[in-house]
Amino acid sequence: MSIIEGNLLSGEFDQMMNAFILKSIKNIPTETSLSEKQASSLYSYLKRQVHSNEGQVISFYDQLLLPINANELKVMLADLENILEMYH
Repeated sequence: MSIIEGNLLSGEFDQMMNAFILKSIKNIPTETSLSEKQASSLYSYLKRQVHSNEGQVISFYDQLLLPINANELKVMLADLENILEMYH
């Protein structure tokens, strides 16, 4: 497993499962697995919102509602770009 310490997203990438195990988001502990499709969908959604000056609320499996402001959205996109490069 490869440890990924992004600015907002941290976790481990499991090469055998081809999945990112999210351990924390905005320093909030969590434990969820993101497939390539899920990570890509989240990236695409946030990319479409990047020009909005309003924040967003994202939900992980309807368990964690997370408000992010416009600056955090850009940082999260950069973290997701690094994560997406890990998938094969």
